[in-house]
Amino acid sequence: IGMVPHFTGPIATAAQVHALGPYPQSVVFEYNYGTEPIPYLNDFVTFVDKRSQDILICLDRGHRMQSRTTTIAKIDHAVNAAVLISYICNRMEDRAGMLAFGSGIEKGIPQGRGTRHIRQLTAFATSVKGEYIHTDYLALSAHIRHRLRHRSLLLILTDLPEGDHRFALLKAVKMLIPQHLPL
Repeated sequence: IGMVPHFTGPIATAAQVHALGPYPQSVVFEYNYGTEPIPYLNDFVTFVDKRSQDILICLDRGHRMQSRTTTIAKIDHAVNAAVLISYICNRMEDRAGMLAFGSGIEKGIPQGRGTRHIRQLTAFATSVKGEYIHTDYLALSAHIRHRLRHRSLLLILTDLPEGDHRFALLKAVKMLIPQHLPL
C-alpha cells in the first residue's frame, strides 16, 4: 500500500499508522513533497479541514488543581491554556464554549465565535478560581449530555486523579464517547 499524505508531522503519521494498523501486508510510506501527484500512488488518507466545529472547554476547579507546579497553580495553567485554545478556535472559525466544574457545574459561556465572544470567554476563564472541593466528573458528564445535542470536541482540563478516583473519570468519559469526542 502506498499513500500520499496531505499533511506531515506526528499527528498525520499517527493517523496513518492507526488507519493501516489492521492491514496484514507490508506498508510503504512514500511522501510527496512536490505539488504534482505521484501517478502510481493513490490518495489513501485525506485530511479535511472542517470549519464551524463545536468545542467545549471544561475547566476543573477542584482540589487537585490547587497544587503548584512551579510558581503558579495548575488551575492557572489550565486557564492560560483555555484562553489560548479559545483564541485558536476563533481563528479556525470553530465555535468555542467554556464551563468550570468542581462539585457542581458553572454554566459558563455557550459555544460561539467572534471578537465579542472571545472577550466573554477570556473574562469567564480569568474569573475561575480553584477551590478545595471534590471534582465530580459524573456530574460534568451528565451536564454535557444534557447541554449539547450534537457532536462536539470536549477538552477537559484537569489533573488526572489517582487511586480509585480515576474510575469516576473513566466512567464519565465512557458516558460521553458515543455522542462526543472527549480529550
